[in-house]
Amino acid sequence: TSDRESYAHFSEPYRTETFALFVRAGERDQFQGATLRELMDAGMKIGITDAYIYGEEVRSMQDDPAYAEQFFSADLGETSAGRLLDGEIDGFIDDIVVASAIIRRRGLEEDIETHPVDIGGSNDVRLMFSRTSVSDELVTRFDQSLAHLHETGEYDNIRDRYLR
Repeated sequence: TSDRESYAHFSEPYRTETFALFVRAGERDQFQGATLRELMDAGMKIGITDAYIYGEEVRSMQDDPAYAEQFFSADLGETSAGRLLDGEIDGFIDDIVVASAIIRRRGLEEDIETHPVDIGGSNDVRLMFSRTSVSDELVTRFDQSLAHLHETGEYDNIRDRYLR
């Protein structure tokens, strides 16, 4: 955002985030609907993570009084996973990479599954650096190192460790 650009530098994108809806295992069919809006019209309560940018559709629903109370915000995606398992929410939206790491780390592969609804909202992910303490030169060097990791294939090796 332009607000963030006033106080931060951003790296070149290092991956694309793709969002998905995660639900308790065996409950994919509990809420019927081909879209997130239809699922929420059926009463679904959704966990989200503060400061995430989920895309225009989710943002407009968060701002809509008809849906706003069905979103439950948390500082971390891990909190939403816990709320899901405790029955406080019916699903949570998260980046597939982040949620997969949470599910794997907590041993929840048998407890949480991906819902087939398309959330959309894919975005490039960049690192954010403080303009106060980080120079343009350092960000440029970081971007060059990131490009080198991609060129050598080492980036793919690192990424794959987190997606196992």
